[in-house]
Amino acid sequence: MNGEFIKETIATGFKNQPALPPGMSPGFPYAIWPNGKQDGEMAHIFVAGDGDFKFHVLYPSYDNDEDFSFTD
Repeated sequence: MNGEFIKETIATGFKNQPALPPGMSPGFPYAIWPNGKQDGEMAHIFVAGDGDFKFHVLYPSYDNDEDFSFTD
């Protein structure tokens, strides 16, 4: 890959269970398009909580194509 890329933080505040090593959270992300992939539509992101024993669904809460705001 070549080019310039901007890193965006889309979620924070994941908690680990301290008694169960290794404390890993969040887990793997999966991009999902609930209505099929369409131009201009951002994916929902499913995240396995891993260390927090939760399942997170991050869905876009944006007003335009350049805003990478997600709600958990």
